[in-house]
Amino acid sequence: MPFLTRFYRKLLNLEISNVETYWAENTEVRIRNLMSTAKEQIEYKSVHGDYLSIRNNALLNVSLLRLSSSFLSKLPSRTTFTPELRIS
Repeated sequence: MPFLTRFYRKLLNLEISNVETYWAENTEVRIRNLMSTAKEQIEYKSVHGDYLSIRNNALLNVSLLRLSSSFLSKLPSRTTFTPELRIS
């Protein structure tokens, strides 16, 4: 059992020294990954925020077009207007 204890202590010391040695690099990589994820989420939000306003405007235009066409279809048909010439 003491042999295994010595092995695990050496392994633990090696791991701790690796963590201490590469701490700054690992932290930098982690921060870069988090920043890229945050950028993607911000871009996604801005693109889809614009999309929602465009979609809502398009839906409004379509509904207004349908409303106006149904309204116009209920009007009596028009004949072409020819103005009369009046000479006074």
